[in-house]
Amino acid sequence: NRVVEYSLTTYQASATIGLGLGSFPGQLNNPEGIAFGPDPVQGTGQYLYVAEGGNHRFSEYKPDGTFVRVINPVGGSLNNPWQIRFHNGLIWEQDSDTNHLQVFDIQGNLLTSYLSGGNGAGQISDSGIGGFDFDPEGGFYIGDYNNGRVVRYVPCGSVLLTPTVTPTPLTPQQACLFYQTQWGATGSGNGQFNNPL
Repeated sequence: NRVVEYSLTTYQASATIGLGLGSFPGQLNNPEGIAFGPDPVQGTGQYLYVAEGGNHRFSEYKPDGTFVRVINPVGGSLNNPWQIRFHNGLIWEQDSDTNHLQVFDIQGNLLTSYLSGGNGAGQISDSGIGGFDFDPEGGFYIGDYNNGRVVRYVPCGSVLLTPTVTPTPLTPQQACLFYQTQWGATGSGNGQFNNPL
């Protein structure tokens, strides 16, 4: 129940973050996802955000491991948060228990929540969000665990959007994505996936 930093030169542990198992500020319970992003008070900078599956919250730390704050979302809830990313200054989080993709501002206010449910074009199975991340152009990728494929979305208004695809937007605008394409199928052959995470 801690986060460990390793040196890229010696490959040895150089710092540990977290004050042991627990629910008090600074303690961690089942830390599952980490990401670096800005602090709402200090502004720019690389602060460590930890998604705690056991405490159903985010905890923020300075790069040296000093505890900053606990983030309990407003307008939404975290149910075993598993993965966390920063994009467009927002926190993107995936709930393991509910399989929702949620978007928060850095104060912890819920902006939008997404779960399409299904196996059609642009849909993600009800219990199937695996890994997710962004590319440098803002493209958003989700590993569709149960459908054995990767689905790509692009930002609203992006020139990358395929004109023939009917858009299904996320809102608000800074968290808005359109479905673009998908690839893969369940299996073990070339170009196939078996439960992509």
